[in-house]
Amino acid sequence: VEPESSSTQTAPKSQTTTPKIKDPGRYVIQAGSFTKYDDADRRKAGLALLGVESEIQEGKNSAGRKVYRVRSTPVDDLDQINETLKRLKSEGIDTLVMRYKG
Repeated sequence: VEPESSSTQTAPKSQTTTPKIKDPGRYVIQAGSFTKYDDADRRKAGLALLGVESEIQEGKNSAGRKVYRVRSTPVDDLDQINETLKRLKSEGIDTLVMRYKG
């Protein structure tokens, strides 16, 4: 089961730092999970404006509902992934980082 973020959810106010990825490897950043394709497409476009290449992946959540996850393309440069996380946080975009299995 993969964690999901809501299209209306914002970052918690108490969180002041962005966790830093330290272990080498390939990662993807999930920048949202939406029940409507159009919402996912808008997020993908917003990420493109921020210089983040992403794709929309269709899947199902734990309740069996169709969801559209917006994920970055795989990144193996730790500095790049951490800078991207920082930039997305500054734009108020909740993220989830996952090790790439591909």
